[in-house]
Amino acid sequence: MTVIKMTVEVKTPVGTHPIWAVDPFGHLYALWGNVMELSGEEGVPHLVGALELSGNSVVGIELDVVLHSQERRLSFRDENRIYFILPLDPREGVEGAYLKILDVLRDEL
Repeated sequence: MTVIKMTVEVKTPVGTHPIWAVDPFGHLYALWGNVMELSGEEGVPHLVGALELSGNSVVGIELDVVLHSQERRLSFRDENRIYFILPLDPREGVEGAYLKILDVLRDEL
């Protein structure tokens, strides 16, 4: 009797795709009422935030909304945190804001 032993190695291509250990949509939905209120004011609503990283995982998120007189985009990384200011278009909804955060992650990872 011949026994054949097989070993299967599973690899997950992570690359620059972040793994979310926190729910970004929960934070965005909680904040979206403020975005809608500010959209009627003079100025452009901006998402201001920080993402805390552990390796390739986002383990913390802080978000707020502010008004600026014009559109400005800024992001930078400091150690294990990514800071950003992103102009928001309320018509793009929470999903549009999420995609902008993903763009920041791609740029800074």
